[in-house]
Amino acid sequence: KLATVRKNLKPTFEMNSLQEELNDVYSALLYSFEGKAQKALAQRISESALLIVNAENDGETFVTSFKTR
Repeated sequence: KLATVRKNLKPTFEMNSLQEELNDVYSALLYSFEGKAQKALAQRISESALLIVNAENDGETFVTSFKTR
């Protein structure tokens, strides 16, 4: 039963399927701006990417935290 719970929860926290689409959007946005605006946007994108990685890690930790008795 535990393996089923882990299997069902794991995809909820995975962002890999969205990664290509996110990269395309981020690239289009970055090249739409120049100078300080581009630098600020790049910083925000970097922060968003870090949040995504942390969410994936937290999800993985949550899923693997289930223990059998």
